[in-house]
Amino acid sequence: MGLELDPLRRLRHLCPLPTRVELAGATQDEAFALARAIDVFAPDTSCVAAGLLIDALAARGASAALHTGQANSDARLSAARVTLAIDAETQSGGESYRIFVEPETVLVSGADAAGLFYGTQTLIQLVHAATDGALRSVRIEDAPSFAHRGVLLDISRDRVPTMKTLFALVDRFARWKFNELQLYMEHTFAYGEHADVWRDAGALTSDEVRALDDYCAARHIELVPNQQAFGHMHHWLVHERYRDLAECPDGVEHPFSSAREPFSLCPTDPRSLEFVGGLFDELLPCFRSERVNVGCDETFDLGQGRSADACAENGVGRVYLDYVVRLAETLRARGKRMQFWADIVLNHPELVGEIPRDAIPMLWGYEADHPFERETRQLQASGLDYYVCPGTSSWQSIAGRFSNMVRNVEAAALHGRTHGAIGLLVTDWGDRGHLQPLTASFAGFLAAADLAWNADSPHERRTPDALAELVSIHALDEDLDAEGGGGAGRAAIRLAQVSEAIGARVANASPLSIALTKIDAPFPPPEIVGLTGVGTKRARPCIAAAREDVEHETMRCSDRHIVLDELRFEADLLDLAQTIAFRRLRQSPRDADAPLPAKVRAELSERLAPLVLEHRRLWLLRSRPGGLERSARWLERVAEVLADA
Repeated sequence: MGLELDPLRRLRHLCPLPTRVELAGATQDEAFALARAIDVFAPDTSCVAAGLLIDALAARGASAALHTGQANSDARLSAARVTLAIDAETQSGGESYRIFVEPETVLVSGADAAGLFYGTQTLIQLVHAATDGALRSVRIEDAPSFAHRGVLLDISRDRVPTMKTLFALVDRFARWKFNELQLYMEHTFAYGEHADVWRDAGALTSDEVRALDDYCAARHIELVPNQQAFGHMHHWLVHERYRDLAECPDGVEHPFSSAREPFSLCPTDPRSLEFVGGLFDELLPCFRSERVNVGCDETFDLGQGRSADACAENGVGRVYLDYVVRLAETLRARGKRMQFWADIVLNHPELVGEIPRDAIPMLWGYEADHPFERETRQLQASGLDYYVCPGTSSWQSIAGRFSNMVRNVEAAALHGRTHGAIGLLVTDWGDRGHLQPLTASFAGFLAAADLAWNADSPHERRTPDALAELVSIHALDEDLDAEGGGGAGRAAIRLAQVSEAIGARVANASPLSIALTKIDAPFPPPEIVGLTGVGTKRARPCIAAAREDVEHETMRCSDRHIVLDELRFEADLLDLAQTIAFRRLRQSPRDADAPLPAKVRAELSERLAPLVLEHRRLWLLRSRPGGLERSARWLERVAEVLADA
C-alpha cells in the first residue's frame, strides 16, 4: 500500500506513541527512499542503536555504511544521509529527541545519549514499517512523561528465565523505551554462603547478573537490584539455620504456600538487619544502580510472634517503620537509595512524615478499580519521590485479564502523572506456579510502555483490536499486510478476554484459573463472585476464535514456534478449566462438593495429561529447570484429584 493512500496508518503503529508527530510531505517524491546507498553518521557512544539501524536499513534494501565519530571524509558524496547526533540545546529535557525526515536526509538528535538511543529506536520502527520502500517526510518531537519507566519480572515464584530469554526481553524493552528492569528476588540469587536456600531454584549467579547489568546499560536500561528484606522470606526461614530470625519460628498460614511456614523476619531482633546487610554486601556490587528495592510488603505475621510485646506497646505501624528506617540507613551506608512497597505505610498515614526523605515508596495495585487517585494524592502530599506500579494481570489467569489490565495501567499512569510520580513500574508476577507463558504478558508490557512514555496516549490504542495490532507488530513481528495477517496478536488478546467473557469477578486472578488450581476446594470458591454455567459457556467461542486466529499467524520473530505453542497451550488449558467449572456448576446444590462422575473425570484426566507434559516442555524453552517441579505440581494436583475422587 503506497504512502499516498494511507499516510497515517504506520505512524499510529509506533509504540510508544510519540508526543508530537507532524507530516511534512504529501507524495512519494517527498519521501526518503530506502533501497539505495545510505551513509549513517553516529557518535561512538551510540554503537548499539546505530548497528540496529544499519540492520533495519539493510532489510529494506539499503546499502548502508556506518561512520562513527567525526571522521566523515570516507562518506559517499552521492549517498543519502542519516545523521544521529546529540544536541542538548535544542531538546526539551533528558531522554528527549527529534526526528526530521526529508527526501535526501534524516536527522535524529537527542538531548543526551539516551534520547539519541530512543530517537533511533523510533526511526527503526519507521524503517520496519516502510513496506513500500520509503519513509514519509515527517517531523517528530518526543519526550517521556515519566523519568523512570520499568518492568518488574517475578523470578521467585518458580520461573527463572534463561539468560537467552532475559537478553531477548531486554532488547524488546529497550525498543519500547523502558529504562529500568527489576528481577524480583526472594531466594533466587546464588549467595555464596547460602546454597541450601537457592540450590534447586535456578538462581542467577553473580557473573550472570553482572553480564545482564552490562547488557542493560548498553541499551540505556538500569538494572535495579531487588531483594526482599522483611516479609516474603519464607524460602529462607523454613531452614533451621535461619528459623530463629523469624517473627513466628513455628510458622503461620500465608497465601504463598499450602503449608504453615515462618514468613517474615523479626524486626526487633538486631540480627535481622545484620543478616540482610550481609546479603546486600554480596548482591549490590553486581549492579551499577544506586537504588535497590527491598520489598517490605505483606508482613502478614508482624506482631503475631516475637515482636508482639513491642507492637502492643508502640503499635504495629511504629515497629514496622522503625525497621524500615534502620534498613534505609543500612543501605545509605552502602551508597544506595531504598525503594520499598508502599502498602504498609499507606495504612499508617500518621507515620508518613518520619519516612526517610531519600526513600522511594512503590505504590502497587493490580485491580481495575484500585484507588490510585486517592493514594497518589496521599503520596504527593508526603513530599516523597514515588512510583506507581500497576500489573500485566497475567498471573493466576493462564492467558491474561485484558480489560482489567488496560484499566489498571491507565489509572496508574493517569493519576501517577497528575500527582507527581517519578516512575511507572509494570509488574509481572507468577503466583500459583507461574502457569502463564511469557506470551500472556506482552500486551501488558506494551500498554505500560506506551503510557509510561506518553501518558496522553489515547485509550483507542488499547481497544482489543488496536492492542492486538501493537502486539503483532512490536512483540511478534507479524506482517499485517499479508492476507489475514496478525493472527497471533489477535489470538493473544482473545485469550486474554476469556476472563471477562465469563462475567464473574475474582480479585487478582481469573475465574478459570481459580477453578483449576482450587479443584480440591468447595465449589465455587467464595472468592469468585457471580460464576454461572451460562457465563462459563461464553468462554468457548473466545477460545475457538483464538484457535482460528493462530492458524493465520504471520510471525517473523525468532521465537515464533515457541509463541505458537504457548498460545495453543493457553487455549487448551483454558478449555480444560472451562469444562471443569461448567461440569461442577451443573451438579445439584446438595452434590456441589461431591466428585464429578467417573466418566467425566476420566475424560478430563485424558485431556490434562498431555498438558502437564506440554507445560514442562514449554517451560524449558524459556526458563531454567529450577522451580519447574513446584510449578508442575499445580497441574499434577488436578490430575490427582480427578484420579482419587
